[in-house]
Amino acid sequence: MSARNGAEDAVSLIAVRESELSVDEVRTAVEGDAVGGIALFVGTIRDHDHDHDVTGLSYTAHPSAEAELRRVAAAIAEKFPVLGVAVVHRIGDLAVGDLAVVAAVSAPHRAEARASRRANTVAQCGPPARPGWEVPS
Repeated sequence: MSARNGAEDAVSLIAVRESELSVDEVRTAVEGDAVGGIALFVGTIRDHDHDHDVTGLSYTAHPSAEAELRRVAAAIAEKFPVLGVAVVHRIGDLAVGDLAVVAAVSAPHRAEARASRRANTVAQCGPPARPGWEVPS
């Protein structure tokens, strides 16, 4: 990845899918020779929600989910000096320990990649921007 021009060019991977997620796929999507730091966020399914036990979650996605994730990722790339943004969100029935979302942001310097935890910002975009709605099981 060389230095990119424009927010749209910085968005290297956006997906909403039923298949298992790969941290390596998302990290690789934002790598490059100009990259000095990568901020990575990995969201997993935990075994509780407040005082309730959880055995899994079921995610569904709005038809505009990928487009909305792309919009949020492009807005971050436009606002901050990043080289790459990638987000993959899983839908369907997920068990405790499964990866629900993986997001990464790369930048020329470590501090730029870490600032404001931009990978987490993309991953946590709330409704109606959030690509899926979760139902505990």
